[in-house]
Amino acid sequence: MNPYNFSNLNQNGGIKSKLQQNINAVKLLRQLEQSQQFPTELERDILAQFSGWGTVASAINREVLDLVGNTDLNSDNAFQTPRFIIEAVWEILEHLGFQSGRIADPAANIGLWAGFQKPEYRSNSEWLFVEIDATAKAIAQYLHPDAIIYGSNTQQQIGFEHTDIPKDSFDLIVSNFPFGVTPPFDPNYQKVAKTLHNYFWAKSLALTAPGGLIASITSVGTMDSTPEFCQYLASMGARLIGAVRLPNTAFKCMNTAVTADLIILQKMNEPQNTINWGEVVDSPIKDGYDVPLKINRYFIENPQKVLGQLTKCVLYGGERIAVAGDSRDLKQSIIDAFSDIEPCYTPPRHVQSLSTNLLPAEFVGLDPYRYVSREGKIYQYRPGVGLCKVTQHAERIAAGLRLKQTLDKLVQAEIETGEAGEAGEAGEAGEEEIRDDQSNIAPTPLPRCEILRSELNRLYQQFVKRYGELLNRRKRPSTLSIFSDDSELTTLCYALEEEIPADVDLKEGKLKAIRYKKADIFTTRISGNLRKSNRIISSPIDAVYDCLDRKGYLDIKFIALLLDKTEDDTIATLKAIETPLGNQSFIFYDAQLLRWVTRDEYLSGDTRAKLQQCRTLKDIDPDAYNQFWLYDNETELTQKDTSGHYLHLSPYLLPPASESIRAEIAHRLKADSDIDSHLDSIIYIDGGLGVPWVEKEMVAQFTAKILDCHQTEVRVCHVPELGLWTVTGKASCKEAAQKSEYASNGSDGKGSRDVLWLMEQALNQSPIKIQVFNQETLDTKASTEATDSAIAQVERLKHEFKQWLWSDLERAYQLTVKYNHLYPLPQKRVFDGSYLSLPDSNTKIKLKPHQLNGIARAIQSKRLLTLWEVGTGKSFQIFASAYESQRLG
Repeated sequence: MNPYNFSNLNQNGGIKSKLQQNINAVKLLRQLEQSQQFPTELERDILAQFSGWGTVASAINREVLDLVGNTDLNSDNAFQTPRFIIEAVWEILEHLGFQSGRIADPAANIGLWAGFQKPEYRSNSEWLFVEIDATAKAIAQYLHPDAIIYGSNTQQQIGFEHTDIPKDSFDLIVSNFPFGVTPPFDPNYQKVAKTLHNYFWAKSLALTAPGGLIASITSVGTMDSTPEFCQYLASMGARLIGAVRLPNTAFKCMNTAVTADLIILQKMNEPQNTINWGEVVDSPIKDGYDVPLKINRYFIENPQKVLGQLTKCVLYGGERIAVAGDSRDLKQSIIDAFSDIEPCYTPPRHVQSLSTNLLPAEFVGLDPYRYVSREGKIYQYRPGVGLCKVTQHAERIAAGLRLKQTLDKLVQAEIETGEAGEAGEAGEAGEEEIRDDQSNIAPTPLPRCEILRSELNRLYQQFVKRYGELLNRRKRPSTLSIFSDDSELTTLCYALEEEIPADVDLKEGKLKAIRYKKADIFTTRISGNLRKSNRIISSPIDAVYDCLDRKGYLDIKFIALLLDKTEDDTIATLKAIETPLGNQSFIFYDAQLLRWVTRDEYLSGDTRAKLQQCRTLKDIDPDAYNQFWLYDNETELTQKDTSGHYLHLSPYLLPPASESIRAEIAHRLKADSDIDSHLDSIIYIDGGLGVPWVEKEMVAQFTAKILDCHQTEVRVCHVPELGLWTVTGKASCKEAAQKSEYASNGSDGKGSRDVLWLMEQALNQSPIKIQVFNQETLDTKASTEATDSAIAQVERLKHEFKQWLWSDLERAYQLTVKYNHLYPLPQKRVFDGSYLSLPDSNTKIKLKPHQLNGIARAIQSKRLLTLWEVGTGKSFQIFASAYESQRLG
């Protein structure tokens, strides 16, 4: 099957027609995968119409959700590149001297860049695709049978970060790098690439051979927001060939309006300078605060490279430079922008073919140092090297791999086979012949699980007979030591065997003999079916729970799809949910997070700050106040119970003052700001020496009082960033500090400390240890007495300060308000995990409500600390939280 001819591909059409083309392509793909047949040319025409889910994100409906199941639609980044841009780039590359060679597209989608390469050049090129979307990758395999394709499948998600490709492998990397503020995890580049698009640049440069080129569409943030990243690229040998800034109309046919850059770099052997592209400068466009927006110096010095009119837009929560389109022919303008550049491509020299150097596609994503069997030989995967043939202990490793393969099949069969009536199912394995001593051979159907269990027992017995038990460390070399590099094979040993002490030397505390017990799976079923998420959407709350179950957060657009409503109607519906207490709002807009959240999330935490934010927006931005229903937030936050106390606003903590002062403060708070404060609470503000929110002037005032001197004679300094206090004074103050009753007299005058020193120790909460020397010898007894005396006086000062601090009404009121502003008492959030379906988890494990609530906390708050007592199910909860978090991305 030859590569598909994209020359007749039509990228025009509205969102609805593109959505239907996507649906048709996916349905056909499913049929081809089930029948395991190659598509006809007419069917390949249908597959080639797949445009990704980003292009049709606003039109995705229930049919799409039902079709793809729990598959990530990747709609944030799944945008194809318009044909005219691809054709322009190929013409530019040909002008620079490139025709064919080793080429990679690390964000390939269905392979449009390869599809529009001239056929005569394509036949002489070796292509590598990387595509994280499993659907696009599967379609690309049918359209480009000559390419090496890495990517996700139904069992594993594989992106560019999972590929282990030798450096300097490619002559050209050409792509449309995905935009995003969060880079994937890759230890090799995490220090230099702080965004998704910059990660693709950093890794692509490493994979390009000296003399080779990188040409890609990318976010304007690569050049405008991160000049230090441009400097990094140059230090690694990147030379800027040229760049153009595309207008926000360039991707109109893909239903997105975004300003982007086309950048072409050449990798050189030596570090390059960044005189004209490693710096950002002020642009003529200003933000809402009349501050000039930043733009890369390259576009100021080369205004002809900006293919439109400079303007601004809001992206990633802030204003940035954009380009508005005009009437020019964009394809020709892109080509013309590079027409004055001399040919510069230098073909790198490669000794072997690309396929020889690359890891086979089926092994991409392997954990480091795993063993694999290929064509009857054993290999070990080593990062940066690839598959290395294993000769030592190869037969034992092969036997271990056969055990693991059979165990995996058995577990999968148990998961897929119903527990009831299993004996009547022959499954995929068909029939097994069983010999009866009394009769001829008779075919008797056995369930697939039992066939595999029998095979597992047979392989295990063969292994033990030849190499000994899996966990036997006494037989050298032990199986554990041979398998130690491979975490999967090591886990296999502990999964199939258990060590049981058979004889113990009680005197020496040593094991004299060990018995090895086979695991239960050799004889009985251990796995139940996997849970499936088949929630029926019969109410708005069902849709919310299904959204949380699939995404882990509230997505109004997704909920609207489930309810078959507009987003505005969906919000209105969720704002009036019937409950036993009457109609209640189930969602609120959080103006701090800039997104909709559930009721329990919004009405928790610092609700006073949320109320203040609503009231501020009411004054400065009434349109937003009405658009996002913030009046509903304000109404809900100020609800009171029958006794007149707020339901959702935390009361103020009161100080440890006298009853009369506490009562007066509570009265003032209610009268001045309508703030509750519980007089009968046993929780007080803990204010004393050393707390950062007590002003230094108050410390100086107290010190002057106990020394009976003027406050100007005492100097107190506080560095909050370091938590450091110093206390000094004038000569008269120091003299009073030595003679004060609060001073420490030490041991008969030895090791004495004045009040200023003691105050400083108390403020810094420093451990006190005083050493007294008799000539050059440490006097231990005197040192202990001096230390004890100083500690006692510090404790006395702390007590006196606290009494003094809260003895004055005005001071106490001022500090009470300040403390509660700085450290508000949060409203506790109660998590409800009853909505969790835990898809693909074992039905034999049934989690209790408190465990489900803990999982919901881990997912929604992205943190979890479990402090339950032994036996309450912490381990299952933590494992489930980790797997759910991984499933949700």
